[in-house]
Amino acid sequence: MSDRAVEASLVRAFRMAQRAFPRDFRDRHGREMGEAFERALRRRLGASGPAAAARFGLAAVVDAVRQGWTERTRSGPPDGHGRPERGGPSGHERGGVMRGWATDLRIAARALRRSPGFTAAAVAVLALGIGANTTVFSALRAAILASPPYPELDRLVLADLTLSRNGEPPEIMPWSYPKFRVLAEADDRLVDPLAGYALRSVTLTEAGPPTRIGVELVSPGYFGILGLTPALGREFGPSESDPGDPPLVAMLSHDLWRGRFGADAGVLGRTIVLNGDAVTVVGVAPPGFSGLTGGAEVWIPMAAAGEVVSAFMTRGAQAHWMRVVGRLRADATFEAAQAWMEGLGRAVAEAHPSGESYEEYGGTARLFEDVRVNENGRAAVLLLSVAAGLVLLVACANLSGLLLARTRARARDTAVRRAVGASRWRLVRASFVESGLLAGLGGGLGLVLSVWGTSVVAAAWPQDFLGSADGEMRVMSLDALGLDLPVLAFGLAATAVTMLLFGIAPAVRGASTDLSARLKEGAGASRRADRVAGVDLRALLVGGQVALAVVLLVGAGLVGVSMKRLLDVDPGFEPEGLLTVQFSLARGSAWSDDPVAFQDAFLERVAALPGVEGAVMGVPPYGGHWSVTLVQDVEGRPPVPPGEGERIGINIVTPGYFEVLGIPLLQGRTLDETDGLDAAPSVVLNRTAAVRLFPEGDAVGRRIELGITDEGKERLVTVVGVVGDARYTPPDEPLIPEAYYAAREFPLTASSLTVRVAGSDPSALVPAIRAALQELDPPTPLFGIRTMTERRAEATGDRRVVLWLLSVFAAVTLLLAATGTWGIVSYAVADRRRELGLRMALGAGRGRVVGTVLRASVAAGVAGLGVGLAMAWAGGRMLDAFLFETSARDPWAFAGGGALLLAVVALASYVPARRATTVDPVEALKAE
Repeated sequence: MSDRAVEASLVRAFRMAQRAFPRDFRDRHGREMGEAFERALRRRLGASGPAAAARFGLAAVVDAVRQGWTERTRSGPPDGHGRPERGGPSGHERGGVMRGWATDLRIAARALRRSPGFTAAAVAVLALGIGANTTVFSALRAAILASPPYPELDRLVLADLTLSRNGEPPEIMPWSYPKFRVLAEADDRLVDPLAGYALRSVTLTEAGPPTRIGVELVSPGYFGILGLTPALGREFGPSESDPGDPPLVAMLSHDLWRGRFGADAGVLGRTIVLNGDAVTVVGVAPPGFSGLTGGAEVWIPMAAAGEVVSAFMTRGAQAHWMRVVGRLRADATFEAAQAWMEGLGRAVAEAHPSGESYEEYGGTARLFEDVRVNENGRAAVLLLSVAAGLVLLVACANLSGLLLARTRARARDTAVRRAVGASRWRLVRASFVESGLLAGLGGGLGLVLSVWGTSVVAAAWPQDFLGSADGEMRVMSLDALGLDLPVLAFGLAATAVTMLLFGIAPAVRGASTDLSARLKEGAGASRRADRVAGVDLRALLVGGQVALAVVLLVGAGLVGVSMKRLLDVDPGFEPEGLLTVQFSLARGSAWSDDPVAFQDAFLERVAALPGVEGAVMGVPPYGGHWSVTLVQDVEGRPPVPPGEGERIGINIVTPGYFEVLGIPLLQGRTLDETDGLDAAPSVVLNRTAAVRLFPEGDAVGRRIELGITDEGKERLVTVVGVVGDARYTPPDEPLIPEAYYAAREFPLTASSLTVRVAGSDPSALVPAIRAALQELDPPTPLFGIRTMTERRAEATGDRRVVLWLLSVFAAVTLLLAATGTWGIVSYAVADRRRELGLRMALGAGRGRVVGTVLRASVAAGVAGLGVGLAMAWAGGRMLDAFLFETSARDPWAFAGGGALLLAVVALASYVPARRATTVDPVEALKAE
């Protein structure tokens, strides 16, 4: 059968099938339906041949009969002309709702299968957006939203000791054990019960190799105040609070019990060894609890601190090291408790005077929830939540643009469906089913990505964000990061909201089809179809993506500039090739009585290892200070008023410390084997200390008093040298004066070892150092292992993680903006191929055609850029906590982010615009 015969037969069959429609429907739409069918049939004949055209025609005939019958049976009260009212769902649709949804789902799945590239891109876009938001929500919940699992939080308080110097505002400070006893034994306490707590490190030598673990020293009632019940055994009782003869008992954390002791229920009554002391296990803490400090693996009674940790802890009234938590008495108000604590502070001062007239003790109370805060951590999580939300909005705009383009490409098919009787509700439903299927696939993959994302965030999360401002309370647990039920619910809700955001515009736009315009569309119809109330939807989507993306680009740029300036801060030493480790001699160690001999022997063994260029002991850079004190006197200058001396850091180092670390010598000499013990006390100052204490000139040979010289020694120490300023605190903190003493002056049983190693991987030497230590003293563990590069990275960890995550989000949004612009412009060019071909046929050059396409997209990009820069300017203050020597309105960051994004938009538009010039003008004329 010839092509003409096939065409004529199918046209006749379609006209007969149209009789299934009501007469009034045929009068209004019959001719348009027939013409649309004939055009589609001719295209199919020319492209695929008579067999394919026959299949297409027969399917259209069957569909026309079915839709005609649906139209005849449509329910609703008759209108004024005796015809059924139009627009509502048909009886067939009402009677088979589930069947209709299932049909739409099959159609949507088939359509997505036929467009694997679009489907993969859409799912990837959604997965990135939903995965990023779910991951950040997990951090948001752990840092801010999740409440601690303690009952009656509104009555849980911290009872604080305060100290005012020289009439300055009082500062909150830790308690000493004798002063805590005054509080615990006070009559008519308004904070009752209460308990002290503090975290220290001890060596565990039981059920495995020697290990350094965290031990929380607590007073009886600690677990009860927090509403916790031991998983096994009991907590400490009043009989274990006597510091005179404390029983050595302990509770294990649930994790330590399961990991080190194999979850053995017979652990109760078993003896373990902590710092060389035998301690009896009386209980196991509930799962997930690691103390208020967040680092406890074992608990021992506070009264036993003198036996297990240090005798001075329970005897020294001026040794302040512990905090106190408690509950308000049932008849007490928070305000009354604060007033009572103020009076208690004066009683403490009377019982244990400091001996300094310029010091005045007091007391106060703070609500537990007010203390359990890390402002920088909260600011980081909120900032990242905004960034992740912007990523999702850009993803929605991106996908909405692609779906609008697909809707536009299928407009003629949609018009035919409307012409043959499909209701607008049916078309909207079908569009939402397709959007829902995409959202479901993207959301599922996003939740999978969030599992990986939360583990990455947990590994990178700075330690500075985990604790309270005073460092005595854990405010966020990294164990809480993960895909639990609330996070899963958020992910599902985000998926649903995302589907509405990107699906509603294409659904409504596709259903509002003008039958005549769609069935008779020609050049220029696509642009008219994509305008709503005079607004070009395509331009709006391009501009919206640019506006949102530039906010993230500027934010990442600002933090990046700040990070560079932080890294440019001179550390004052040579960090490459340095490895640092820590050790602490166990109490039962054979070297405990002669730590200097141990240090000499250990350094000798380490220095002999292959690849070691030098080994020394002392607090390493970025490791804080061994102690911080006040300069009490400078020889030859007026007396320093009590409490007003220069604040100075103290470090205890072995000979060669400055040479191994690369800290330059500026004046005099460094410390050597002659300093300390029997020699006259001497000290080396850093440049800052020398300038502040001796602004008039040379500090070498001068003497100062720092107040830490051992009893029986000369109180004034001689300055023998001045060295450069090395950073012991993060680079964004101001330098403070530093004084270096010889290790022989203060023999220490715990210190840090710093080794300079030849080669690119200093950490490769760790096994050899550990073996040397075990050979020398088996009970002593090695811990705190860090390269100096890692220490430097940790010192900028808060900004580093924010920069890293912002950069990831900015890169994703930049990619989405580029692909979204490319996709929208590509579809626009495809819709305008005939128009552009006609322009070229009428004499327009290729450059003019490219300019025509570029002009519209770049104009939309510029408009979006202006809005985005304004948003970034207004929201820049959110970054203040993470900027260093950088303004939140740095013009270079704004200019760089805007220029980069505009270049990306132009490039993404140029590629499809250039393709538009490949249209054959002759073919365009023939088509028209």
